[in-house]
Amino acid sequence: TMTDTGVSQTGVRASEDGKPRNAVDEKWMRLHRAMMNRPARLAKKAQKIEKAIVTSRLCDSGDQLALRRFVCCEPNGPEYAMDVQRYIRGLRVKDEPGMYRMVLQYGETPNAPIIGFCEFGYDPAASESSGYAISFIATALSEHGRHLGAILLDCALRWMANDAARHGRTPYVLTQIDPERGQRSPFSGAGFENEGRDENDPEFDIWSKEFEPLATDRLYFYSPIMIDEDDKN
Repeated sequence: TMTDTGVSQTGVRASEDGKPRNAVDEKWMRLHRAMMNRPARLAKKAQKIEKAIVTSRLCDSGDQLALRRFVCCEPNGPEYAMDVQRYIRGLRVKDEPGMYRMVLQYGETPNAPIIGFCEFGYDPAASESSGYAISFIATALSEHGRHLGAILLDCALRWMANDAARHGRTPYVLTQIDPERGQRSPFSGAGFENEGRDENDPEFDIWSKEFEPLATDRLYFYSPIMIDEDDKN
């Protein structure tokens, strides 16, 4: 539609026959059509989004089969990722003093697939001043890009804060990250800081966090999240 000034509603000057004068005008015409099609795109996107309940809990012997099926990397993936997957799949779940394993899953269905795994704890032979350590954290390959690692790390930190408050352990936690290939973002996002190279294991950096002890009965995660199949960045 033309106005008295000879400018179309897209804000682009058109020729007398209404056709774009050049490639620039044509580009703006395409952008205008894309804007007009936005409601259809939003409706299509809404069909791909669903709500799911994500829950966390401590791992137990009933998870043995699900752990053996856990996949966190592509077949023949990087060796460091394969090492984590092999460790999780090879676990024999049993009570070990000072050692805890937390898992994420959708819903509360028994034997549901595990979509996240975190191993953490403390040295029971050391004094309470030694604090905590996180040895492994991984999310299922099918869930990469949904930031479940950050949720899982928050769950583990909440558990440690409660344990520190109730048992007087030092509210300090560390982990090792390979500076060449480790995933730092969940840890930096949770307030961990790089202390520098591990003198006893120089291929790794030490990342750590001091946290507030907080006794709570809300130790586990139970919350709806929106799942978008197109949003795996």
